[in-house]
Amino acid sequence: MKKHKDVKLLLETSALSLAIFLIDVFGKHKGFVGYSFNPYWITIFLASAWWGLDAFLMTSVEFIIVLMFSFYIQKMPVNPFLFSSSLLVAAIFGSLLGIVGESHKRKILKLEREKEEKEEKILDLKNTIGEMKQTLENLKGNLFLEGNGLSLVFQRLRELEIFDVEEMFSRFVEIISEVFGVKSISIYRENNGYLRFFVGKGRRYLPNSLKLEDSLVIKNAFENGAALISDVLLSNEIEEYEPWVAVLIGDPKNNDGVIVVEDVDKLSRQFAEHLRALAQWFHANIENAKVMDSQFVSQHRMTDGTWDEDYFDKMKKDYAERKKRFGIPYSILCLEVSKEVFKSVIREFRKDDFVTVLRKENGKVTLKVLLSVCDEKNKELIANRLKNKYEGKVSISVNC
Repeated sequence: MKKHKDVKLLLETSALSLAIFLIDVFGKHKGFVGYSFNPYWITIFLASAWWGLDAFLMTSVEFIIVLMFSFYIQKMPVNPFLFSSSLLVAAIFGSLLGIVGESHKRKILKLEREKEEKEEKILDLKNTIGEMKQTLENLKGNLFLEGNGLSLVFQRLRELEIFDVEEMFSRFVEIISEVFGVKSISIYRENNGYLRFFVGKGRRYLPNSLKLEDSLVIKNAFENGAALISDVLLSNEIEEYEPWVAVLIGDPKNNDGVIVVEDVDKLSRQFAEHLRALAQWFHANIENAKVMDSQFVSQHRMTDGTWDEDYFDKMKKDYAERKKRFGIPYSILCLEVSKEVFKSVIREFRKDDFVTVLRKENGKVTLKVLLSVCDEKNKELIANRLKNKYEGKVSISVNC
């Protein structure tokens, strides 16, 4: 900062001295020596009064150099008496003004330091107030949950429709968000080391799909049941954005996904523990629902891995509802596939994608595919990948 001020001072005083020097040379004033007031003093007096003793010394040296250069340019001999008297006047008045300027400068520096100290105190007070507010919110949440709050949450969750697994997840997220006041909550499901967004509420910063190891908080939750960002904050492995809280629904070997909270207001161990208890209860209910749902599903799944049109339409309706409520995209892809690669193409799709056969004729099968968490751009990428892999045996159908 001081170096910056010194450079600025040098530039300003040099510009002023240059202007006076040009007037001196072109007007042939011979350094203004013998004048009752030498204009070269202006630079010394102004700089000293404004910047202090440092400026006085700098401009005094500058004054001597410019004056000697003026004598040289105008080819005039140096009069020791006039030169010394001019320098003496500059030194006396310049030093006096420098003392005044130094006092002024020190007062300004003192006021600036006091201002910075007060700003730091204000910031500390704001942080303290924020911490106190957060503590009060945590206390209120704990009092609510340790009283009748937790039982009320369970009561609300018991009202979930256990015959529809998809609806159970959606309602679970809505209830947790409403009861706990969570602004951003999502459920991601894991498959072969990849996490895919399933349902959620509020603004998300995590992508729709990511690897399990991409998030240390989520990875920690899969290992320990629950994790906070504070658990991994000092880790050197953090490279990407991390959620604040993650809670596993079930256990590492048998789970229904992970609850991800991206709401800083809910960063507390007590909240994570309560959410973990609810997640375990929810996991048990999901297991029961899966048994009942599997009996219904078995009636609609074909032996070749496709689904009948009734179940396809049901899932399309569910995905449309999820898109309306949570903004989760889905797409429908129509393909015409050669019979010889039919089974291989079916295996290309994910477990939560649904394929139905529309017709079989002339050695070809027309398929309609419901793609989960897939927008039009990704739908096009999938179609191109299949066409390139099964060259000449898979094409896009517009008649479905």
